[in-house]
Amino acid sequence: MPRQLTRDSLDPVVHYLRVMVVALSQPTHLRRLQQLLVVIFGLWALVNLVSAFWAVWPGASTQAQDADIINPVTVVQASRQRVDVDLDSMLGLGLFGDPTNESAAPELATPELKGDRDGIEQGARETRLDLKLTGILASSEDGLGTVIIAAKGAQANYSVGDKLPAAGSVSLAKVMAKQVVIDNNGTYELLKLFDKDEFSDVAERELARTAKDSEKPSNVRVSDEEAIALASDYRAQLYKNPDALRDLVRIAAVRENGGLRGYRLSPGRDAEQFAQLGFQRGDIVTAINGYSLADPSNTVRLYQLMRDTTDATFEVERSGTMITVSISLTDIQ
Repeated sequence: MPRQLTRDSLDPVVHYLRVMVVALSQPTHLRRLQQLLVVIFGLWALVNLVSAFWAVWPGASTQAQDADIINPVTVVQASRQRVDVDLDSMLGLGLFGDPTNESAAPELATPELKGDRDGIEQGARETRLDLKLTGILASSEDGLGTVIIAAKGAQANYSVGDKLPAAGSVSLAKVMAKQVVIDNNGTYELLKLFDKDEFSDVAERELARTAKDSEKPSNVRVSDEEAIALASDYRAQLYKNPDALRDLVRIAAVRENGGLRGYRLSPGRDAEQFAQLGFQRGDIVTAINGYSLADPSNTVRLYQLMRDTTDATFEVERSGTMITVSISLTDIQ
């Protein structure tokens, strides 16, 4: 039977507990107990903090344990033994469709130009169509070839049988060395490569134009009273209201090789006055009264000079030729 607890058996325990309580109630023992509890709590908190840190931060990589491979990879080395393949047997299986009999394959039809071209140029008159033969790229003895024909400002290549850019049924019928035959709605007509007389006329016109340009004066002198009065008025406006010059001329700087070359002129609101002073649209003024406009420091000198000068001489590049435009200012008081 279990031993029953009696009062006499509990008295020593109770007495021991009372002694411990009395001992702990002493200030010295109580302070040591508090310090002990603080140390224990600090150690517990430190252990939990370290555990939480390593739970978040990845630890050092561990070596994977050797495990049994269920399905090991088997490396098979390629054999260098030659294997013969029977291609005829494979083709007979019809894997790529039924084999084609080369003898039964249809031949591509080669287009043939119909009609006999021999002598079709005989008796043909020169065409009046707006076509111009500008070049012959290729020609053969049987009249075949490729040419360049211009029409309506555009040109293209044409071969025998091609339709030409003209109204109706017009096609190229034959190519020869210096002319072609065209089929104009059933009538053969000639289109020549060049006309000697026509080229002679063009050359003569070009020589006449060159001679006429060479006769143009290299110096322009503006001295009539109306032009002098006009120049005097604009010079006065230059020193009172420079914006007023916009009615006469527009100026744009022209640069070359990274530097200033001069100023390009174009007429302002009144083009008639611009021309009256001897200028033309596109003139490039490079110097005034000997002062080069390529040097920016000359701008101040020219501004002071033009106030009292009696003549203004402009060095102008016009259509690639250097000329001078002189304007008299003798009536300025």
